Amino acid sequence: MGPLLLGRALRLGLRTARDLMVPLGRLTSLSIELPWDEVVRQVTASPFSRLPVYRDSPDQIVGTLRVKDLVHRYITHGPTDLRLLI
Repeated sequence: MGPLLLGRALRLGLRTARDLMVPLGRLTSLSIELPWDEVVRQVTASPFSRLPVYRDSPDQIVGTLRVKDLVHRYITHGPTDLRLLI
C-alpha cells in the first residue's frame, strides 16, 4: 500500500458518516420503471458512479446501479431492463 493511499485510509477513519453522505437534494436516483433512454440520460448527467434505484418513490430503494455495469451490459447486450442491473 502506497503512502498516499495509506494516508487517505487513515484520514477516512477520522470522518463521520455525515461528512461522507450526499444530501438527498444532490443525489440522483432512478425509478426502476424508467425506459432505457431516460436511464442513460440521467446517468450521463450525474457525477456519481453508483445510483440508488427505487420502486414507487425514492424512499423505497430496491437496489443500486453501478454505472460500469450499465456500460458493460450495453456493450455486450444492448439496451436492457434496469431490473437486470441491480
